[in-house]
Amino acid sequence: ADTTKEPAVVADVDVEKLKAMAQKYRAEAAALEAERAQEVAEATERAFAKFDQNSDGVITMSELKQGLETQLQTDLSQERVEALMRKFDDSGDGKLQLEEFAGVEKFKVALAEMARDEKKRSSELLAVAQREEEAYNQISEILNDRPPTNTDKALSLLPYLFPLLDSLPYANSLLVNHPDNPAAQLLAAAYFAYQSVPLSGFLAFLSLSFLSGVPRINRLVRYNMLQAMYLDVALFVPGVFALLVGGASQLTGQAIPVELVASTNTALFATTLAAILYSSISSVAGQEPDKIPFVSKIVKDRMPSVEMFKDWLDEQKSSMDDNDKNGNGLK
Repeated sequence: ADTTKEPAVVADVDVEKLKAMAQKYRAEAAALEAERAQEVAEATERAFAKFDQNSDGVITMSELKQGLETQLQTDLSQERVEALMRKFDDSGDGKLQLEEFAGVEKFKVALAEMARDEKKRSSELLAVAQREEEAYNQISEILNDRPPTNTDKALSLLPYLFPLLDSLPYANSLLVNHPDNPAAQLLAAAYFAYQSVPLSGFLAFLSLSFLSGVPRINRLVRYNMLQAMYLDVALFVPGVFALLVGGASQLTGQAIPVELVASTNTALFATTLAAILYSSISSVAGQEPDKIPFVSKIVKDRMPSVEMFKDWLDEQKSSMDDNDKNGNGLK
């Protein structure tokens, strides 16, 4: 009977030995791990002490910057150091405590990640800039913002015939008093021809309104079309005022002096003629005549341009950058 039990006893002894050996190995591994952790902790404390120059138990932004530059033998931008502080400062107090101190190697890894991200961002911005430049060129072609040719300059003068002819009634006294003047005769003939066409003013207004929106036409020509239209609209205001004053004069029985009417009309015609001459001279020089008070600002605001598109894109990019800073910044 004792002989049959010997193998079982031997097996039990072997199992116990194996368990003892496994426990011994686990204990040795735990001891090694604890020793390694102690070494890492001591190394971290030594590294922390090198950064903590005033030994106050925390690493400030300036201490982090100076310590990393000394350890890595390179200059770091303030932006990168601030990003590192945000990444590792778990308490959010703007300083690193010992338990937050990651060590130089982890700082190097974080800086490498930042460099890759910045390189990627730079490549993306370059690609965006190239696409924008292509878009600007295409829009410039569509809007025909190129410098005007001599033909464009000549065509840009024609729209001002519209306000010039509509302002001639205010020059009646000048034309009547100088019947032998060739210029007066020419203006009178042009005015009568203009008036002989039914709805000539309305048709001229519609034509300029339509053509000013055709992008194939050079910008200077389109600009002058709009400006001529608004100069003509401006002539409508004193005409309405004159009707109101005339009606009030009839109701009150008070006659308006002829000299006052003549001088006012002459002043209106002279003002319109000055605006037309200024616009014509500027256009011949290839410059937009954008210095007429009130009128030019309205025209400029209504003229689509590449600059408007650039401003809109800049606003979109600024908004996107703000969103990136607020939502995607490093902790």
